[in-house]
Amino acid sequence: MKKKFRLPAALITSLLLTFGLAAGPVSAASAPKIEEIDYDGGGKVEVEFYGNISYHNSSVTVKDTNGKSYRARIIKRDDDDIKFQINNYKKGMKYRFTIRGIAQRGSSNYTSVSGKVKIPSAKVAVKEIDYDSEDKTVEIDFKDKVKWNAPTVSIVDSQGTEYSINILEKDNDSIEVSVNALTIGETYSYTVTGVNSLGQSGSRTLTGTFVARDRD
Repeated sequence: MKKKFRLPAALITSLLLTFGLAAGPVSAASAPKIEEIDYDGGGKVEVEFYGNISYHNSSVTVKDTNGKSYRARIIKRDDDDIKFQINNYKKGMKYRFTIRGIAQRGSSNYTSVSGKVKIPSAKVAVKEIDYDSEDKTVEIDFKDKVKWNAPTVSIVDSQGTEYSINILEKDNDSIEVSVNALTIGETYSYTVTGVNSLGQSGSRTLTGTFVARDRD
């Protein structure tokens, strides 16, 4: 009488899982993924997700880079984004937040997601200025996010000649303008009006100098 060959039960289970033949779910639904994080001023942070999400006893905690905790409350919940406000925050610092009690829409696997946000300093300041001789453009980058109110930009050479300027694009941390050909290595003065740090009232005027160096 021939002996029957039997595979070990553990090996059978492993094979079934490997080829997706086992009954029931083999993995939990993935946690919601953050698409974008925006600082709206006044300690308010908006977090957008890929796809729709659900909430269950949701809450948010916030800590700075030193581990200090800050009180925060959720002020808006939508299908694909959530907004919360940080209390007693300090400007010019980075914060790590954790949102708990959220799930991808259609899943009952409520979990948490984390992200980072920087609250800009109160004083708006220029970070760097790049010149592109081929495109004849100047891009002014700021240290933090900014807001605009009818901005203007002027560029003047050392002889007092003002160049014709057209604003091509303005973003939440930069502004790009077209300008007649500048001389590589020469120093120019700039003035930017109608700008301020995000979350600050009113507008400011920034002035300074830069050397026209071709963008890498």
